[in-house]
Parts: sequence; structure tokens; C-alpha cells
Amino acid sequence: MIDTAAKAAARGRYAKATDRFRTVLELSDAPEVRSYCLLCLGRVEEQRERWVLALEWYLRAFEMDQQSDKTWYFLNNNAGYCMNRLGRHREAEAFCRMAIGIDVERSNGWKNLGIALEGLGQWSAAAEAYLEATECCVADTRSMGLLHRLLEEYPEAVAKPPELAERPAVTHLDVASRIP
Repeated sequence: MIDTAAKAAARGRYAKATDRFRTVLELSDAPEVRSYCLLCLGRVEEQRERWVLALEWYLRAFEMDQQSDKTWYFLNNNAGYCMNRLGRHREAEAFCRMAIGIDVERSNGWKNLGIALEGLGQWSAAAEAYLEATECCVADTRSMGLLHRLLEEYPEAVAKPPELAERPAVTHLDVASRIP
């Protein structure tokens, strides 16, 4: 039933997907299945740009014991993403740091942390997070774009932060050359 729900969501059949995920959620006692369903329900609401509803689904998972797996990485990361979308940057920062603690090699946690830190006015730390995201996934140029925009908008605030001065400059061409 989870596969059917996922296919419905991918096809934009959100009501059907939501009904199926809710059914599995209600019928299952397995924490890993329940947390995955809550993640999927949140993603369905994200696809509809309903940030508050998505966040509510993600936060329901935190009533259970957390695990250190892919599902929990995305529950933390996606909760942080939604909080950023809602302007709740301090809370977003905490969730993004939890996601990074689960998997430091995934770029989305770093990107969303950068957005949270930028929202808090922590320009240098935001630049560092964007750079980390870019290094985690050179094929995803969103973080590089956010870093460039940050440097253009606040050049005085992030002028040669020590953590960036020690690193070689990375450009979109560098990123493109690393893509297989």
C-alpha cells in the first residue's frame, strides 16, 4: 500500500496518496513504518506548498523515539525546511543541525542550515553552510547560487571570513566539471 501511495503522490493525486499513507499509519505499530508514513504525508503537503500542514506531519514523528537513519534525516531536514519557509529560522537551525548529525554527507541539511543562519543574520556561518552543501553535492547548484547571492547582497558582512579564506574558490564551472 505504501508503494501505491507513493505512486499516487508522484502523479499529483494528493488526496489518494494522503488517504493511503494515513491508512498505513493507522494500521501499523512498527515505528519505522509510522515514521516513514509521517515523512511521506509531510512531503505530500510540501508538494502542495502547504508548509504548516507539512510541518505538523513531520512534528508528529517526534512523539516517537528518534532513530539515526535516512527517514529521520529527512524528518529533521524537512521540518527545518518548512520552518525556514515559515520564517522560523531559530527552530529551523536546530532541526537542520539534527539532520546533519545523522548524515553529514547530505547536502540538503547544510543548505537548509545556511538558509536558517542567513535568516538569523549570521552571514559568515550561512556562507560556510552553503559551501559545505556545495562540497557534499557538486551536481546540486542551489547552494552555490545561494552563496553567490549572499556574497552579492552582504559583501561587507562576509568579506573574507577566515573559514572561507582558507578554501579554494569554487565556481559553477568547477562544479560542472565534477559532474560525471
